[in-house]
Amino acid sequence: MNKNIKIKKKFTFVYPDFEYSLTKKGVSVTPGGWYSEGIAQLASVIEEAGWEVDLIHLTKPISRSEFLKLLEDSDPDIIGFSVRTGVWRKAKEMIAWAGKLKRFIIAGSYHPTLWPEEVINWEGVDAICIGEGENPIKDLLKNFHAQKKLFKTGSVWIRDTNGKVHKNPVQNLVCDIDSLPIPKFEIFDFSKLLSSQIKTATIVITRGCPYNCTYCWNNYARSLYPNKQFYVRFRSPENAIKYIKKILKVYPELLSFRFQDDLWPFWVKNWFEEFSSSYMKQIDIRFECHLRADLLNEDIIKTLKKMKCFGIYFGVESGDEYIRNKILKRYMGEESLIHAFQTCKKYGIRTHAYNIVGIPHENMQRALNTVKLNAKLEPTDMFYFIFFPYAGTELSNIAKNEGFWNPEKPLDPVVNIEMPDFKRNRIRFANLYGRIFTRAYQFVFKANELVRKPFEKILDFLWLFPYWPFWLFNGMMLLYRKAEEALKSFIKAHFFQLYLVLKK
Repeated sequence: MNKNIKIKKKFTFVYPDFEYSLTKKGVSVTPGGWYSEGIAQLASVIEEAGWEVDLIHLTKPISRSEFLKLLEDSDPDIIGFSVRTGVWRKAKEMIAWAGKLKRFIIAGSYHPTLWPEEVINWEGVDAICIGEGENPIKDLLKNFHAQKKLFKTGSVWIRDTNGKVHKNPVQNLVCDIDSLPIPKFEIFDFSKLLSSQIKTATIVITRGCPYNCTYCWNNYARSLYPNKQFYVRFRSPENAIKYIKKILKVYPELLSFRFQDDLWPFWVKNWFEEFSSSYMKQIDIRFECHLRADLLNEDIIKTLKKMKCFGIYFGVESGDEYIRNKILKRYMGEESLIHAFQTCKKYGIRTHAYNIVGIPHENMQRALNTVKLNAKLEPTDMFYFIFFPYAGTELSNIAKNEGFWNPEKPLDPVVNIEMPDFKRNRIRFANLYGRIFTRAYQFVFKANELVRKPFEKILDFLWLFPYWPFWLFNGMMLLYRKAEEALKSFIKAHFFQLYLVLKK
């Protein structure tokens, strides 16, 4: 830590908002353009503490000289890096660059929380924040010029002038998120965000999840805190409306929202009734949301439709009962999923199904069960993601202990695990062709019994046949996807109104 810092009390966030990974062909970069609710919330806390706050929002990598010029122009006392796992390599390099300016550097977000021993030893890093940052950042700013207290900041690992790292325990969660200032959304330039091109914005009015799915970050995050029993929190209906109004004030051109919450607290008496009533009276803007199928009933879905909900994203994850309930611990019956999808269809709400392939102990037959369940659900759209072994999750430990994944090897940008009867090429095939087979089964399932049985067997054979040249099929699909994305980008750039019509 540098002792010679000017006392002007300015904090600058650096937000590398893109995906950056190493592949066999070199560096892969996916540009970003999204605002971070977490940064906006921390910015409001910093401002409330009497500090000036600034943001360097990078939607793609820039050169060392360009980056240092931005930092020098901002001239902060503290530089706060938001480090997601998808960009850690570039973030590490940028922190080393920033270290040359001799300012205090703290890194936070997912990667430092998951790999604190690694990140605290990066060149240029003075401190890291583990877990949620509102209370830690408040304490850090309060004691920034009082070193004895500074080195005892809860949830912060901090290096002193002798190089010793003070590993402070994680402090309590903020139990009442209504007590926090409304996020400083204006720190982002909404006019330049990707979401603004379609005049939408993401919203988060809850924190945490009460479920224990083995693949999810929430289980690990919950275990960090002394008061873990309060991990699931949500804004009151009144505060949630206030939060949404702030976004509208900052960017009044918005035409729709996407709620990014894991789920809404339907189990809390009167919460949904009060929120839905206030939303319809005071906001009345179309939205999409993420919800859990077994928490919904027809009355809730009917109310969502009245609120102008036009799309719901559901976690199906696996159509195989053993994988879904024993391995993933979703504890959700097929009937609940079918009822939710059918009821949404009845009320004209679009449905989106999230699925995972390459799950430990899965194979092509079990992945086929996922395809067939999706065919029964008839979602408006569906996604087949490949399982990623997030550090700290129960499922990553299963993958490691069973020998399906070696954490000592560098992470692959696509497929990281494989099983004796579910090799990488076949996992990739399930990922790339799951949607096509789902639509084919969906068509076949609507035929009469005489037609259905033979055609279902043909599709089964095509999916399960072990001797296809999977590398060739996968390569062909990837070329098609690349051409499709290029066409989308062209239409989006030159015929934006047509793009919006096609997107719908």
